[in-house]
Amino acid sequence: MNKKKTVCLLIEIVAAILVVLVFSTRTSPLYSLLMGNYTGNNASAAMMIGKAWVENGSVPYRDLFMTGGPLYFIIQAFGWLIGQRIGIFALEAISFAIYVLFTRRAIARLTSEKKSYLYTLLSLIPYVAAVSGGNSANQYLLPMAAVLLWMIVKSRKIRSVNTRMLLIGGIICGAAFMTNVTGAMVIYMLTITLGICAGTFAKKKLPEIMMLILGIIIPIIVILVVFGAQGALPDLVQGAFLIPVKMLGAEMGVSVMLHKLVKCALFLPLFAGGILLIKKRKKAGYAIVVATIVIGLTQLLLGLDWVQYLSGIIAAPLALAIFDKHLMMGTKRRISMVVSVLIYIAISILPVKDYVQTMAEGIPEAHDDFYTDLQEFISNNDDPQYGMIDTDLSFFLKIDYIPKQKYFTDQTELSKYLDEVEEEVERYKNHEEEVTILLITERGFKGQELKNYTLAEVYLKLGGSIFIYVY
Repeated sequence: MNKKKTVCLLIEIVAAILVVLVFSTRTSPLYSLLMGNYTGNNASAAMMIGKAWVENGSVPYRDLFMTGGPLYFIIQAFGWLIGQRIGIFALEAISFAIYVLFTRRAIARLTSEKKSYLYTLLSLIPYVAAVSGGNSANQYLLPMAAVLLWMIVKSRKIRSVNTRMLLIGGIICGAAFMTNVTGAMVIYMLTITLGICAGTFAKKKLPEIMMLILGIIIPIIVILVVFGAQGALPDLVQGAFLIPVKMLGAEMGVSVMLHKLVKCALFLPLFAGGILLIKKRKKAGYAIVVATIVIGLTQLLLGLDWVQYLSGIIAAPLALAIFDKHLMMGTKRRISMVVSVLIYIAISILPVKDYVQTMAEGIPEAHDDFYTDLQEFISNNDDPQYGMIDTDLSFFLKIDYIPKQKYFTDQTELSKYLDEVEEEVERYKNHEEEVTILLITERGFKGQELKNYTLAEVYLKLGGSIFIYVY
């Protein structure tokens, strides 16, 4: 590697780290943990599971339950092991650096080195919109998508595939499946495309396809065996697969669908690029059109949160590279690329505006007050036992408290799918569990009277209130 390439590589890595440093409010050392709480709760809950696994031996699903893929919780635990919150930040930065490096190299094979930097940079527009505070399961799907895209572009360029590439591609797909089963459709489509490349270019097609399938199976079997040995397999099946699938299509109102359709515009330029390739009699166009339709339909069934679209941002540089390569210099080419960039900007304006506003406002005063009171309560009480019902969790990471209840987060949603969740919630409300302080959000409260509990305080928070009851 010459000096110029080394410098460019270092710039890419540093840029990726800076992006995560600025926009991952949940793990970045620039921000308080309470700011991560302000921008979302699921990633904080996953961080809590990783912490509990490392420090207490609490096995995900079996001892602390939330929906999500087991590999996501393994990442959280490994990050916490190597450096607690900073360790998870490091893993985020590494994953995003891999995304930047492999996406740019894939795009460079389609256009040129200089243009690949620009098109990869433009994919940061929807990234900022979809990152949603960082440390989501979808964050760790980004590098997987980038590596698969690079493999596909490389194999089409040299018109060849090898067993090692297919094995690695399969392992990536299996890892994505175990990270976020319903959110990894981009990875699934890229893996199918890699399989098509194997069927097209491989000399021995069946052995090559079998190697891809073997790769998919390996991480799934290994992870299931590890969790099965801990007695967590039944709960894992519920939390990682059954409940996420049941949640598909849960929000299908007209206004919700309109919101989702606007976000699906992220894939519109790539769909147009696929049509362009079909007109030019390129077989890859059919794969792109089918993939964008399948991904778009899947996104319509997923939740409303922008983070569900994070792994799809790779569509942005790919679409621009297709227009650049297959449209002749002239008005059509300029219009296609300008319109694409305007679409990425338009769909990103509101979430980016909300992010800027959140950063400008800082942590709500009530959150600081709440944290201060929790610290005071701990200092005045020996080993306080908390009950949490739909409660934000960054506070508990901050005070170094690990939940003792299995269903410790998002109980209102989980109770729709598991009867035992509601049973556990009622035990805490009725003081059948040893609890000295009970925290309930407005969503989990439902206007019930709690016998033998005294309402100590109500704190305003984003989207509702926190009710604090002391027994």
